Amino acid sequence: MGSDNTPIGAVHHRMPLMLTTPELRAKWLDPKAKFSSCLEIIEKTGFIQSVELIKVSTQVSSIRNQGIECALPKLEYDKL
Repeated sequence: MGSDNTPIGAVHHRMPLMLTTPELRAKWLDPKAKFSSCLEIIEKTGFIQSVELIKVSTQVSSIRNQGIECALPKLEYDKL
């Protein structure tokens, strides 16, 4: 599943898989489950269109940075 026509498409060409419920996690990890049934559950969650993107500072680009600044939206970080 690509990220075309989704909020994530503006950031990256790949679509991350976010398993937000125990049902989704169990289904995705079940070796007997068919991919089509997993995809159907994922599409029903509405996540693809409901994700919110928040710009962050460049602090998150380095593993050396471990402070709270990494969790702040860029607008808040810029005020520091």
